[in-house]
Formats: sequence, C-alpha cells, structure tokens
Amino acid sequence: MDVYKSRSRKFLFTELSSHTTSEIRYLSADKPAGEWKLIAPRVHDQEYYVADHGDRFYIRTNLGGRNFGLMTAPISEPDRKNWKSLIPNREGEYAREVGDFLRVPVKFLAMDEAQFFERWEDPQLRWPEPIDDPFFAKNLDCYRNLSAECRVLLSGEGCDNLMDFQMWPYVVDMRRRGEWQRLLPDVANYLWVRPFPWRGIRARALRLAGKDPDRPGFPQWLALEFSRRTNLEARWKEHTGIPKSWMKHPIHPRGHASLSLPEWTNMFEQENAGATDLPVETRYPFLDLRIVNYLLALPPFPWFFQKMLLREAMAGRLPERVRTRPKTPLQGDPLLEQLKRTGAERLKSLSWSTDLDRYIDRSALVQPHGKMNPQQASVSSRPYSLNIWLQSARRVRYNIRAEAGNG
Repeated sequence: MDVYKSRSRKFLFTELSSHTTSEIRYLSADKPAGEWKLIAPRVHDQEYYVADHGDRFYIRTNLGGRNFGLMTAPISEPDRKNWKSLIPNREGEYAREVGDFLRVPVKFLAMDEAQFFERWEDPQLRWPEPIDDPFFAKNLDCYRNLSAECRVLLSGEGCDNLMDFQMWPYVVDMRRRGEWQRLLPDVANYLWVRPFPWRGIRARALRLAGKDPDRPGFPQWLALEFSRRTNLEARWKEHTGIPKSWMKHPIHPRGHASLSLPEWTNMFEQENAGATDLPVETRYPFLDLRIVNYLLALPPFPWFFQKMLLREAMAGRLPERVRTRPKTPLQGDPLLEQLKRTGAERLKSLSWSTDLDRYIDRSALVQPHGKMNPQQASVSSRPYSLNIWLQSARRVRYNIRAEAGNG
C-alpha cells in the first residue's frame, strides 16, 4: 500500500495495487481526520492512477483495453460510471495491431506520468552541457529500459525533413526546364487531390507577414549585456529559422536546408551511448547518405504528398488500417498539457544559482503556465533548465575538489 499527497497538495491518496490491478481512495488534505472515499473498486486486470485539477480527477487507466488512455470524473462523484474519455489511447491500439501483424513483441513505455524537471537533482543525471528538455530524466529512463532488451535503437528522425512536401518549387523548376508535358498533368492532379485551399490560410498569411505563430520570439529574460556581447539575437534567428544553404536545392529547398539545422548535432550528442552511459546505439536509417541522396532526387509530387512513397512501400508489410491512416500529430504538447493539469508550483520552490545572473535577468522571467502556446511554454522553461544545470555543475566541481583534497 502507498500513501501520498496529490501534486496540487489538496488530497491524500492511498493506493492498493498488484501487478495488474489497482484501487485508490482519497481524503481532503485539510481534513486529515475525515473519511477515506473510494474512487472506484478494483477490477481484475484493470489499473488506474489519479491526479486532480480544479473540480475533476484525471484518471489514467487501461479500462476497455490493454493500453492506457486518459479519462476524467467529477471529484464529487468519481465512480467508474462517471468516467468520460478525454484522450483515448488509439496509439497503443495501432502499435499492438502492427506488432501482431509482424509477429514481434510490443512493449509500451508510458510517458503520461512524467514530471518536468523530475530527478534533476540526482547526481547520476549530470550532463556536460545545459539541456533544455524538462523531461530529460524520463527520456533517459526509456534508454535504460531499452538497454535491458536490445543494443540498437532505430530512430525515425529525418523522414519528415527529407519528405517535406513543397509543390511550388517543383512547379517553378519544371517550368524553367520546359517540361510542359509533365507540368500540366502534375499540377492538375495536385489541385484535384489537395486539401481545401482555405484550410490553414490564416497561419500561412501570418507567416508571409513575418508573424509565424509557431516561431518562438526572442527571450526577453536574457541579460542585456550578455545578449549584446554574444550577439544572441542574430544567433537566435539563425537557430529558429531554416538556415540559408550555400546551395539551394531546386525542388526540395526547405527539406534540404533543414539538414543544416543545429538541432541535429545536439540530438546526436544526447542520444550517443557515450553520453547516456547505456549500451544502446542509436541509428538513423533516414539519414544514411544513400537514402538522403535518393529522396532528394525524387519529384515531390506525388511521392511526398501525404507520404505516398512510404505508404506504397509498406503495402502488404503493415496492416492496411495503419498504412492508410492520416498523419496524426500528438494530442497535445507534453509540457503544456502537464502545466494545464498540475501547474508549475514546484518551480517556485527551486533555489537559484548565483551564477545565473550572468546570463538571466530574473526580473523579466515569466513562469510557464497552461495558457501559453507550446513555444512560449518551452522558451519560458529554459531559464529553469539552465538554473538546475548550473547547480549540478557546481556540485560536480565541488566533489572533484573534495576528492582531489582527500587524495
């Protein structure tokens, strides 16, 4: 049996659980002598876990299947009959279907309960450079779980970059080459199958006006002298935009240029076995130069439109329902969804490193909250990431000096 306080600190929970079953009772934290109330009685092979926000419980459960989804219930009446699905776990359903089709085992690594800045004070999570990922500890746990099963991880990174669909550069290139017999039917077919032109027109207009809603603004919390001395604003624009390649690709300009983004180096370093200290080698099949050159030589239409190339290649190799499924983004940004659900109270209790004032103007900080957009939440969390890293770096230096003195 486990007894713990909710993240909002409004409730106490007692959890009785086995490997496949759980049952939770709750008690108002301001009435410790009150009566424990049952959320839902245990059911064989059924688990649930609870968090609260506002007047509702948020319940992660495998009700109705082997995989977990997110449901809600009013705190006043949390019994199963009042549970309503918030985020059904279709991803687990699709993954299981693919596993059964290929006759390979599937293991789910649930990230639902990951907390931002979890275990960042753990000395085993030292990192040579600052990391801006608030869920870094949980990602490292994924690698640790993988290392118990395998030695090679195949990453899908690079596919979206190389198959970034752009029709207009392709049209311009065919017109320049005088390929009219190919240009006219391709344009006609594209106009026939493309989505309605007004879908997403507001976002496109904002981008043309230089007000891309998905592009993060330059952080105002950077120390002014430090920002000027290091020319950070110009470097920020370079980092957040598509780099200007020394050679513009005639039909895949955006995808080709994105291969020069600085994020690649950072990703390769963080996923390297020398950094994770775990015996798992991450490989990137889509970034094999033979695949890169092949994809950049293909005409974008029809092959990159709605990832047709991949869908055709996987005919008979994946379940048809999965192969023809529309490309589906995440239900929500992980950091933003957790801020909406639990708030950022734990950030208020963080102590600040004295080294931070060289880089950050603390008076300009805005604590991340659930009403921000994903980019604003990510940028607002970075000073906290840097603060935690500076504190860990100071502890490492202190330990090294102490060991040297004892030696």
